[in-house]
Amino acid sequence: MKELIKQALDSGILLSPRILRHERLRELIQAARESGEFYLDITQSKLEIIKPKKPESVKASEIIDFYQQLYRELALILSKKVQAVSINKISGECWIIGMVREKTENGFLLEDLTGQIEVISRVLPEEDDVVAVRGYGREGRFFAKEILWPDIPLDHKPSKAGIKAVFKPDEIILGERKIKPEAPLLVKINGFRILVIESQDPVRVLKRRHFFERGSSPDSFYLLKEIPDILYVPEERQGFELYKGVLILHGKWKCDLATLTPTPLEL
Repeated sequence: MKELIKQALDSGILLSPRILRHERLRELIQAARESGEFYLDITQSKLEIIKPKKPESVKASEIIDFYQQLYRELALILSKKVQAVSINKISGECWIIGMVREKTENGFLLEDLTGQIEVISRVLPEEDDVVAVRGYGREGRFFAKEILWPDIPLDHKPSKAGIKAVFKPDEIILGERKIKPEAPLLVKINGFRILVIESQDPVRVLKRRHFFERGSSPDSFYLLKEIPDILYVPEERQGFELYKGVLILHGKWKCDLATLTPTPLEL
């Protein structure tokens, strides 16, 4: 015990009297050291549950505003990856950034704030994807050579929390708290983010950095400005995958949020 207290103090971490009795004190100190926390207490965990709004009615102007926000935020991410020109200034080989409006016989229709153009491509993004396309213009069309999505940065580092969690299709247990995983749902605990969705393709959600579907009420909740640390799909199918630092879970798991190490839940 004295050795652990000394290690914490040497790392600039203050321990409350209550935390000294915690059975996982060593792990909590290590998690605090890695996350930069300076005071460790059992009652410090701050839990926040966020769900999208469900208004009784939605104005057309609200839908337009949402799509403009979606485009601006995701185009900003892409503009940090490539140097693009607007669609009305295509010349020679270049990059353009836009939102996919619809698929066409030979590709898809891409739109930005200056106009739209048909992109000829074998790779077909989904409608409402915001993508960067490298290619060249000819006869009023744009011939694609490469397509990029906003995606998760390669240097992304997940957050950590000194908590062990249990994930089941009917509940998520975080310490002493139990939460019904009614998708879509975002759980934040001490900066750690758990996103619960119904998607059958969570990697696609992370690549496009949003999971808004046409027909849903517009809400910035569906825009992944901040990257989740765990993406959970509450279903009976069992599986897990680590995608660019984001842990994707299906089914029933135990997981240490300090290490993002999942183990199958034995019932």
